[in-house]
Amino acid sequence: MNLEDKILEAQFTGVESSLVAKDLNNPEGANSSATTKPIEKSDIREYLRVTGSWLGFKRSTSDAAELAMDSLMDNPGSYDVSNTLVLGMLTSTLQGVVDDATVPGFASIDMAYILSLGSTTESWAQANGVRITPARIQKLRGEI
Repeated sequence: MNLEDKILEAQFTGVESSLVAKDLNNPEGANSSATTKPIEKSDIREYLRVTGSWLGFKRSTSDAAELAMDSLMDNPGSYDVSNTLVLGMLTSTLQGVVDDATVPGFASIDMAYILSLGSTTESWAQANGVRITPARIQKLRGEI
């Protein structure tokens, strides 16, 4: 949907142009959408250190924990969880650690938190690659 059609929706009828622009630019607004972002390995390492699971991972002889540590320590970077294969492998590895129960204090809630690091929202403008200003809304509406 283009911007011209979007601003014709009933939700924007009679709404001031500045408020329409604000809503469509707001990643937390009513018109935002869920999306994914890469999960930085450094963010996972930091989480594991803060929660006290880092040493448990390092000392574990579990295949899943060793695989997780190898992956976290191998190259800086991130996991592109928009790729379903990457998301599946990361989920499977973390679930293996949970199932092995060899890392003290690492549970399903930790796995869920780590996976949530790849969740975000984007504004309607971001999702559609559109720059929206109040003046643009006014111009589209024929107000200026």
